[in-house]
Amino acid sequence: FTSGTTGRVKGAVLSHRNLITGLMGVQLSGMQVLHATAERMGIPVETMLQHMPQQAVLLVYPLFHISGLGSAFLSPMLAGSKVVVMRRWDADRALRYITEEKVTMFTGVPTMLWDVLHNAKLQSADLSSLRNVASGGQALPVNLLQEMRALCPQAMMGTGYGMTECAGAIAQAVGEDFVRKPSSAGRVLPLVDVRIVGPDGGSLAVGEAGEITVRGAQIMLGYWNRPDDTAAVLGADGWLHTGDVGLVDEEGYVFIVDRKKDMVISGGENIYCAEVERVLGEMPQITECAAFGVPDERLGEMLVCVVRAQGTDEAAVIRWVADRLAKYKAPGQVAFAAESLPRNHVGKIDKIALRARWNDIYRKD
Repeated sequence: FTSGTTGRVKGAVLSHRNLITGLMGVQLSGMQVLHATAERMGIPVETMLQHMPQQAVLLVYPLFHISGLGSAFLSPMLAGSKVVVMRRWDADRALRYITEEKVTMFTGVPTMLWDVLHNAKLQSADLSSLRNVASGGQALPVNLLQEMRALCPQAMMGTGYGMTECAGAIAQAVGEDFVRKPSSAGRVLPLVDVRIVGPDGGSLAVGEAGEITVRGAQIMLGYWNRPDDTAAVLGADGWLHTGDVGLVDEEGYVFIVDRKKDMVISGGENIYCAEVERVLGEMPQITECAAFGVPDERLGEMLVCVVRAQGTDEAAVIRWVADRLAKYKAPGQVAFAAESLPRNHVGKIDKIALRARWNDIYRKD
């Protein structure tokens, strides 16, 4: 399952071929890393494989997300790894599992990595078994990367970029590849084609930013019972329009620049601003509202709102959204405007201006 631009849940139909191609792409990438590491250390690959212990993965993602089903469950199972399943995220329990089960691979959104980092320092936890630590779903903050490397110097860091519609990752970087360009979303994997297109649909040159489109055997068949939504993103030529704006450099690294979709990724979860604004607009005390994301050290992004309202307060607004959508979709902070919200030349609320002024707008008394 994935979320569409309206925020409604959609089912992505993935064939056996889609899933297997996605898994093989990740495994091929892993073997390339292994060969590069063996060459750098001057050790035959066969020797490294013979002395490697069984890998153990901590599964923290739900299985209805491709990050849980593919990279954290099916891929390690296919490789003969042990899969340690967590029913729900709990940092203390995760640390205990890593120590007791000798977990070697841990992938989580930045929020989870922050939790592990802080709790491990408090408990002096033993994380010596970790050999791979990765993040997905959103950009990894540089300060988090530095602290994780200091905490787990023996572990290779990594990142990836993908989506459910692609049956998993389409770009990945691990170890030296990632450290060289930590702000990237990874290198394009061998089994997919990635093309950057402009507003007219034409291909752009290397280094130019445009919409990221993807083609390959791992691209979904379509959205379940949603032919119009399928046609909007998947062309007859097989190219999938991701809705993400980015660029690919001369070495094949993908950099996410912006999103065509008005969406916030907070703690690895997609929150659609239009959906939140729709619910805010139903609150009788609110006359104008705007929802958007601002940088947050722990969550990556935090959803915030600016409203014009009377007879209510911040806690009530947050509770209103949480009760009608979900707790994680509720704004983390709410600012109250005394005047009409700024609008652009076509009469739409100017979120760029609001985001730029957020630190001045939001003041706690």
